[in-house]
Amino acid sequence: MPADSAVAGYIHADESATRSALGLLNLPRRFVVFGDSWTTTLDGVNIPQTAIQLIGGTLVKNYGVGGASIATQEHANQYNMTNVTSGQCATAQSDSVARSSITDVLVLCGVNNLGGAYKPTVAQAVEDMAQFRLYPRARYWYVANSKNCQNSDDAWAWYSVYIEAASQCGFAVAQTSPMWNWGVEADSWWPSNANAGARHMNAAGQTMWARRLAAFLSGGASYSPNFRPEFTMSQDLLALVPDATVQNRSTIQDGTLYVDLTFTGRKPDHTGTTDILAGRFNRRYTNVRGAQYRTLVIRESSQSVIDSSQIRNNGNRIWSLNAMGAIYIDAQAIRRNQGFYVLQGSVALTQHE
Repeated sequence: MPADSAVAGYIHADESATRSALGLLNLPRRFVVFGDSWTTTLDGVNIPQTAIQLIGGTLVKNYGVGGASIATQEHANQYNMTNVTSGQCATAQSDSVARSSITDVLVLCGVNNLGGAYKPTVAQAVEDMAQFRLYPRARYWYVANSKNCQNSDDAWAWYSVYIEAASQCGFAVAQTSPMWNWGVEADSWWPSNANAGARHMNAAGQTMWARRLAAFLSGGASYSPNFRPEFTMSQDLLALVPDATVQNRSTIQDGTLYVDLTFTGRKPDHTGTTDILAGRFNRRYTNVRGAQYRTLVIRESSQSVIDSSQIRNNGNRIWSLNAMGAIYIDAQAIRRNQGFYVLQGSVALTQHE
């Protein structure tokens, strides 16, 4: 085919612009990284280095600094912040790295912003994320890190803003990354003396997190929780209804985190009026603390004949979840249950508080 041969000749010519453009598609992946202490080597593991090696890439430069928060210098000055990512961007701008050779930019940061005085609007956060766009041929990735337990602040009030802002700035965003430290083995991923506010996992936890990061950077789906979080039934409930059972599951669907409890148990002659402690979640999973402020509802099923009109009706709120992971059930639900019912709380991960 003469035409095909001619095109092939143009592509193979040394001066061919088409050849140069096609060459960019086959470049080995070359990363620069910005962020906080999660970008440094801790307990013998460097999370971004490990993840990038797993996908066959090269870490060209890591500008991350321990303790850093996401902010431009202007926003840092307004809120008296001394360690922010604008300093890393300034270093990158003056560095000798050939920016056009960089194929990927990873921003791994966010945990140090939680609970701080600087609670940005989306417009401010867009300015914060735009400062990283220094590389003309790169793909941009945003991944947020998290504490051991996030019940001390409503973390999603910060996460959701930066997730939206990063998306507006053209980043691929791992929306569920603050929950990458969730899982059935989660307790083994933290030092035994780690408190609720701990921010650094042990070597096993960091290696696990790096693998989840590698899956995301390779174009795979971001890890999404779908398992039964640790839940301990209370002796108060078992003393009242010895055969009571509670099953639970956390799932994410369409940007919303759902926490479900399926409750079986009935005591028609119970005369109490106060809420009954059903049990406690592991505090790690109460980073959905926002759920305690939302309507938590009963989900009817064909096998349950509860007359919800007879149960406390504060917006159908017949159960409650507090910041320490305790689940309380309305006493009327114990009296009137004749099958099983599902208690469901939800948090929209993209909704700003």
